[in-house]
Amino acid sequence: MTYRDSDDLLEQARALLEDDELEQAIALGEELEARGEIRGVEVIALAYQEAEEPAEGVAAMERGVKLDPTAWWAWQLLGNLRSQCHDYPGALEAYAQARACPEPWVASLDFNEGVALVRAQEYERGFALLARVDGELYLKAQARCLGALNDLERYGEVLKVVETVLARRFEGEVGEDLSDAWFEKATALWKCGEEEQAVECVWQALYYDKLNKRAMWLLRELTAETSPDAKLYRVMVEGDWHEVPEGYGEPPGFFTTYHVVADDPEEVLNLLSLFEPEELRSSLRVEELEELE
Repeated sequence: MTYRDSDDLLEQARALLEDDELEQAIALGEELEARGEIRGVEVIALAYQEAEEPAEGVAAMERGVKLDPTAWWAWQLLGNLRSQCHDYPGALEAYAQARACPEPWVASLDFNEGVALVRAQEYERGFALLARVDGELYLKAQARCLGALNDLERYGEVLKVVETVLARRFEGEVGEDLSDAWFEKATALWKCGEEEQAVECVWQALYYDKLNKRAMWLLRELTAETSPDAKLYRVMVEGDWHEVPEGYGEPPGFFTTYHVVADDPEEVLNLLSLFEPEELRSSLRVEELEELE
């Protein structure tokens, strides 16, 4: 039997996680755990988390923190999984252990502990921790706060806070978090009876993440468009980029798959064009179209 290097095994296990090959990832994680590798236990826990079996993930990470009690990230993951299992005292205990480890990432712990406290309905404590988060997790933390405030029907606070959040400049891949912030603003406006402004904000949410399912749902609620002839379609759209990147002889093409409710294929393309940037709309064409039952 050929011996496989632990680093190579770990790389392969993480690739399987990315590809949603969860059983295979767990098998490699178990092989790594048998060698005393805590990162193998992490793979197991993340696979169970992805499979929506957080209790199994908790069991894995409880073994993991015994392999290396000084790994703050392992305690954090244990806390996150316990939070998903609604074991909030256990989650807070794990976060406390993480903070006691050498050189923890404090902003990450503040974010995850704040989320757990909000889930536990200890809102003010959770808001206080989330408010401390800055740097690359700032926008994600603020979006969580805004969502909780909407759940509490504190719409005026949402509209006040979100203006400060959206006034900041952000770098990096923040599209999904920006989309969530705009969605929460749209929700608060909708609940306050400002439907026209809410529609504008939900389109902003879809601009930053055109696959934001909550924003799509809210758009349907706000437009309230129904038809007895409506059908569900799965459609693959092909288009051409609007400019020629350096190194290309012509604009590159792209494909996007959607599920759309519409009366006919013509309406499908008209609706989908709204979800693509204006400069790309004229190039859109249907590559594949399937009517679903």
